Amino acid sequence: MLGARVWPDGRPSRFLRERVEVAASLYHRGLVPLLVMTGAAHNREGLDETAAMWRTALALGVPAEAITLDGAGHDTRASALGALDLGLTDAIVCSQEFHLPRAMWLCRSVGLDAQGAHAPVLVRRHTAIGYARELPATWKAALEIGRDAGLRRERGCGRAPR
Repeated sequence: MLGARVWPDGRPSRFLRERVEVAASLYHRGLVPLLVMTGAAHNREGLDETAAMWRTALALGVPAEAITLDGAGHDTRASALGALDLGLTDAIVCSQEFHLPRAMWLCRSVGLDAQGAHAPVLVRRHTAIGYARELPATWKAALEIGRDAGLRRERGCGRAPR
């Protein structure tokens, strides 16, 4: 699952909590054996997204041994590359509905077989902001994917560079 905002007191934001709830549901239903929590271990505010996700998942009944943390997921592309570094070849990406198309595109661009899962869509101001944010974020993703494709051609390799 992908990281998101953490409040100064360490609580997950609504979006982050919803992502953890979706992932925990997948685990409890037996659809995934492991939850990979990826986010910034030290974000711009000095907060740890993965620690907030871990605490939330434990509170939702996910055992600690079913959780792997990747604190280097400062953005979606870094999270996808981190999943590859963990040896994953496929993933169910847990995020908000507006974020999933770009997240799965980035995952697939680095070689992960990705599907998406999201919480119910709630029409709120932050949801509208999330949809608006996707336009520049998708342009950024397109530039990264294009750059990676060029670097792979130059190097003659199939893996996306870091």
